[in-house]
Amino acid sequence: MKRSGFGLALSALACAAATAALTIGCYFDVFLGAGYVIAVFALMVPLSKECYFTDMLAAFAASILAALFGAGGVPFAILPFAAFFGLHPLLNALERKYVKRRGLRVLTFFPKAVWFDLALLVAWFALGETFGVTGAVWWYSFVAKYLYLVVFLGGTAAFAVYDILIKLCQRSVDRLIKRIGR
Repeated sequence: MKRSGFGLALSALACAAATAALTIGCYFDVFLGAGYVIAVFALMVPLSKECYFTDMLAAFAASILAALFGAGGVPFAILPFAAFFGLHPLLNALERKYVKRRGLRVLTFFPKAVWFDLALLVAWFALGETFGVTGAVWWYSFVAKYLYLVVFLGGTAAFAVYDILIKLCQRSVDRLIKRIGR
């Protein structure tokens, strides 16, 4: 099999796994977070073989298919995945390949953090009512009052930890997938 065919097949499998995980998360709110994690891990597999374009297509396809299949549940629950989580591992892989100097890698953190914070804001405004995050929740009034402060300070701190963990997870996936031929 040619390399392009191998990458396409790997991305198709990743797309199927991500779509299944996200669809289950749409129907069962309890599994939404786990669906995001499984989908992100699934989309890391093609990146291990440097299949960047097909991984991007797999992320878009997984988001669209999960929203279509999850129409009976909450299809808008896929919005944060489509806006950020699906493409973040791809951006990290491109950063690892093309940005060699450590100082520049530190600088790439800031645009990714702003991207994450904007995705949080979109999720808050788009999904707040869908998931019942209203005045009935005890912390809602605090977050609503200081929304931008919470998102840009708390979100950036949470993203720093998330980014480091995702990079470590990608290395682990790389070691596992390295055993596959090619």
